[in-house]
Amino acid sequence: MTVIRDYIENSDEAISLAIREAQVEGMKPQVTELFSVIIDTVSQREVEKLVAAAAKSQYGKDAKWDIGHWWQVVVPLPRYESRSLPALIIETRAYLVAPAEVSPGCSRRWWPITLVEPVGKPQLVVLPLCFLLALLDGNEDRYRIVGKDGQWTLREIAGLKQPLRLHDDLVDGLRHVFRMKPVADWLDDFGPRGHRLVPLVVGSLLGLMYQGESASVPLERQAYSQEMLIEIITSMGYGIARARRVLERAEPELGPQMTLEEATRVVLKYISEEG
Repeated sequence: MTVIRDYIENSDEAISLAIREAQVEGMKPQVTELFSVIIDTVSQREVEKLVAAAAKSQYGKDAKWDIGHWWQVVVPLPRYESRSLPALIIETRAYLVAPAEVSPGCSRRWWPITLVEPVGKPQLVVLPLCFLLALLDGNEDRYRIVGKDGQWTLREIAGLKQPLRLHDDLVDGLRHVFRMKPVADWLDDFGPRGHRLVPLVVGSLLGLMYQGESASVPLERQAYSQEMLIEIITSMGYGIARARRVLERAEPELGPQMTLEEATRVVLKYISEEG
């Protein structure tokens, strides 16, 4: 529990406090909003109980309090797993941010405070990269729906022991995000933690993308060309101008004898440094 001797008044301040409480650096507010749909809302009674405990701990057992508008903020922490089925795993933790005015029992004066407290249990969102690629391509319908649970949809994914369960609003939100920006930029929104995942996630997505290609020469043996590298970069959602900029920065490390796979690894490093 953290009690701040100040009264916050808007959601931007609430998100900033929750991110700070989670000790995460560089995370953008829109990332927290995307994952807010998957958590259960804290009841007013639970909020009052937590604020009461905070007020009494700071101002004594006879303290009085008045709760203002409160927020529940989700802080998502991404990681990459490659075992069995490559996936982006998002651990989400909800934080209550509740401003209030408190008065000691012996005083008529009221003091502003804001309570920041983790609530509920952390939840995991599993995003197999094959499904993420399907979202990017707009063909997630290729995965058979095997059940519905309210606003949660269950899909059959080869390699998963159980159906993939995702909230419909989260899938819609991801679909919208990927129309607006490349996956690498979205991962950067998570801060340094997400930035470190860019080469792993984007590299795996590219591998999946080229698995379906019918080229007679395997990817690890194909010679690269600038046109092929630009096509790879733009296929991830980047514009031509940005693709050429990445390629210019990577050029000193691109040897003439490199394969397409080796050249792609070099390019990925410079994509992760873009921003």
